[in-house]
Amino acid sequence: MIYGVLRADLRISSAKSLKDKRSITRKLIEKIRNAFHVSANEVGDHDLHGNAVIGISLTGAEAVQVEKVIQQILRMIDENPEIEVYDSVILVDQLK
Repeated sequence: MIYGVLRADLRISSAKSLKDKRSITRKLIEKIRNAFHVSANEVGDHDLHGNAVIGISLTGAEAVQVEKVIQQILRMIDENPEIEVYDSVILVDQLK
């Protein structure tokens, strides 16, 4: 079994409050979950209204396919004009 993990550090310049930020991140997370059937959640920077960290995980049979899905997710996030990805970490490995 192959697993993949994405940590995306986001800057949300349009968020003027935590309520704004949570609204934007919730919509993004739901969009990712629905489009790719992966596990996704806000995992850091909970108290900063301009930043968010989301974590995404998925499993698959082939590393190439898992990596492809992660890259598609990053493109989807980049297409959102309210959000800037300023750092990301991708891990794809095999569970032994």
